[in-house]
Amino acid sequence: MPLTPFLAAAESAARAAGAVVMSYYGRLNRGETRYKSREDIVTRADRESEALLTDRLLGAFPEHGFLGEETGLKPGAGRFCWVVDPLDGTVNFAAGVPCFCVSIALFDSGRPVVGVVFDPTRDELFS
Repeated sequence: MPLTPFLAAAESAARAAGAVVMSYYGRLNRGETRYKSREDIVTRADRESEALLTDRLLGAFPEHGFLGEETGLKPGAGRFCWVVDPLDGTVNFAAGVPCFCVSIALFDSGRPVVGVVFDPTRDELFS
């Protein structure tokens, strides 16, 4: 099966999620950050980025599974599953350190077949 449509969807979704993340960069209010554990934080940017990734990827491929860092597993009907970290480097992001990204992978029957990392602060995409 050609991976081109999956890669294109992941790249587009990563760029869009990066735009969401950047819309909050340097502008978070205290109420938009909470702790998942003593050292693990989640921000409004994390949640909104993941919601966008879910909508984009499952909108394009509704039969696929989806594992998001913030929302957990949504099993799919087929052999494919997206795995996302909508804001990889949340601690840096929340502290104003410009070293964070959006990370997306696609697994086919448990084997990684697509990977995309987008750094919105530098507009660099790796796939």
